[in-house]
Amino acid sequence: MLGRIGVEAFEVKAGELYDASMHRPVETVRVDHPSWDGAVVQMVSAGFVRGETVLRRADVVVGQHGSAT
Repeated sequence: MLGRIGVEAFEVKAGELYDASMHRPVETVRVDHPSWDGAVVQMVSAGFVRGETVLRRADVVVGQHGSAT
């Protein structure tokens, strides 16, 4: 239904770097490897865009090397 007005869902893959314009962090988790610091560990819910405009950021879990908050 939303596709008729140009709204599209987008998903985030684990390992993508966190991007505040596209992602909304709902949790941070401790990661052992520094390469996962600041990366998306899990997508909780998809985001939505209409053209180049982000209507709703994707909810994600972000990795934090060291202690999580």
